[in-house]
Order: sequence, then C-alpha cells, then structure tokens
Amino acid sequence: MKVAITGSSGLIGTALRESYEGDGHTVVRLPRQVDRSQVDGVDVVVNLAGAGIGARRWTRSYRDVILRSRVDTTSSLVTAIGEARRPPKALLSASGVSYYGDRGDEVLTESSPGGMGFLPSVVRAWEAAAVAEIPVCHLRFGLVLSASGGVLGRMLPFFRAGLGARFGSGRQFWSWISLVDAVRAIRHLPGAQGPYNVTAPEPVRNSEFTRALALAVGRPAVLRVPAWSLRLALGGVAGDALESIRARPTRLIEAGFRFEHREVSRDVLTG
Repeated sequence: MKVAITGSSGLIGTALRESYEGDGHTVVRLPRQVDRSQVDGVDVVVNLAGAGIGARRWTRSYRDVILRSRVDTTSSLVTAIGEARRPPKALLSASGVSYYGDRGDEVLTESSPGGMGFLPSVVRAWEAAAVAEIPVCHLRFGLVLSASGGVLGRMLPFFRAGLGARFGSGRQFWSWISLVDAVRAIRHLPGAQGPYNVTAPEPVRNSEFTRALALAVGRPAVLRVPAWSLRLALGGVAGDALESIRARPTRLIEAGFRFEHREVSRDVLTG
C-alpha cells in the first residue's frame, strides 16, 4: 500500500510513518503545499499538518498561524486530490475534540454540537476545508500521550523534579489517547467517513491525571497552579488545559477498534 502523510515529522506523523514502513508499506512525505503529482496513485492520504497549539503564546499573529497552517494545508491537499488522474481512495484528516469546547461534565460523542471560542472555530474551519470527492474521515484527537513529546513530554520534567501540579480546580476532564492507540486508530479507519473521536474510552479529570503521573514517576504532586496564574503565564494556551472536554470514542468502538490502553497507566505515562 502507498500512503501519503502531511505533518510526517510531528509526534503522530513520525510514529505513523514508522508503523507503516515497518510493515513494508510505501510512505510519501508530503509538504504543506501539495500538487497533484504527489498524491496521484496513492492509496490513502493522512493529513496531520498544523502548527503546535502549545508551542507559543497565543498572540493575535500566532492565532492566525494556528488557523492558516491547518486550513491552507488542507485546502491545498483537497485541490491536489481533486486534480489527480488517479486520486487516493480515502483521506483521513486531523481534527480535535476542541471542536466541542468547554462542556463541564457533559458526555460528548460525535453527534454532540460544536462549542464556542477560538479552538472550536478553528476545528470547524479545518473540517470544512476537508471536503473531497473521496471518503473523508475527520480524526478528532484528544491529548495524544507520549513521553517523547506533546503535552505529556512537556509535563514529565516538572513531575520528575517534584514540581508536578494540578491545573486550576483539577476537576476538568481531559480526553486522551496513547500514541500507540492513536496510530492504530488511524490505520483502522481508511474508508471511514465523518468525525471520529480518537480518544480512550474513559476521559480522566486533571486531578486524576496528575495523581497517576506523580505515582508513575515516584514523586509527590501536591501543588496546584491557579487558573489565573496559568492564564497570566500562558495566555490563550491555558484555556486548552483548563477546559473540560469529556469526549467518548463512540464511533471508533462501533467500528470494532480494540484499545491497547484503556487507562492512564504507568506504561502510557513513562513508556
């Protein structure tokens, strides 16, 4: 099989590329501006491009970078697919559970309406750009957990130093998935259509996540970072950590996917 990937050097993209190549498949690493020759004859396209949500403070200019890096790349990709003589059979395009916005304890499935705010508006525009004449699957990722990067990679040094802390009240739900299961889910879904929550079956509260991570590294985590302090230090990025999104992977389970990691365990947090 021949697979083309945008964002192939990111956390998920690297792991996905290595997984496909390890099984003998051919992987084409796509740039952000794609032309039809690069997707012609490809079986599946996986679109993972986008500037990091937590990479910088959300200045007005960086908010535009977050939006444009997703929408422009996706639009370029869709145009290339439409112009290809032998178009791919399926497009899997990254999205996020941020679509739902801050919803407290409400259980959210793929049929739940979108929320309000900057990130929900970005996700709506992102998904709207991914409209093609082939099956399109919107991968609504939760927090993808890997000790080598992402939010967990940034938190681990603080917890290992005994500086772990819950964020705000700690009651907000975090929808998460291990990197291993994120890759397996992508490979499970070619040909699927519409939104899929790519999350573990049971979201956890931030306080539970903090406790599990402290236990995994054998260090205390009795501190609390007040919400106002996070907002002052991180700006808009803080909202992503303080908002509560209790997403369930209803459609992924219905598609027969079996999780390797259903709980926030030690091997997920430190492996």
